[in-house]
Amino acid sequence: MSRSSIRVVLADDHAVVRKGMRELLEEAGIVVVGEAADGQQAIDLALAHQPDIVLMDVRMPVLTGIEATRRIRADAPHIKVLVLTAYDDQPYVFALLDAGAQGYVLKTADADAIVRAVREVARGGTTLDPQILPIVVDRAMGRSESSTSPLSEREREVLQLAARGLTNKQIGV
Repeated sequence: MSRSSIRVVLADDHAVVRKGMRELLEEAGIVVVGEAADGQQAIDLALAHQPDIVLMDVRMPVLTGIEATRRIRADAPHIKVLVLTAYDDQPYVFALLDAGAQGYVLKTADADAIVRAVREVARGGTTLDPQILPIVVDRAMGRSESSTSPLSEREREVLQLAARGLTNKQIGV
């Protein structure tokens, strides 16, 4: 394996997703150096294998993708994080971008878009799923979704706890 290949750790709690992503990436010439089923495993594998990118899901056991991203970026800032998730909720998007993710792609994206996103982030760029882009632009322009549909106090509490890395069980939802 040549060091010029893009090296990736997959982090998703669903084995079938990891298997499909491994096949997709390897077919595109991208090397998968490890697979993690939870946030702590993602951190451990990232630090052990020093990949170019961790392809990170949001909601996983032990530690969320948010906390795992924060820790990976703090401990190994040269390792990039690309989020691949089903969640397009504004709080998740901003929590992950604030934690240091270089990109955010939805699992509804087609295979070519996912491969392009991995390559873009590996080159040092950033990438956002077209469905996420309006959310980010609205925030940048001061037009936040939260101003039109405020969260309840409990919803804010749950999101804050999730952003700190607590699991659903720990939060009590």
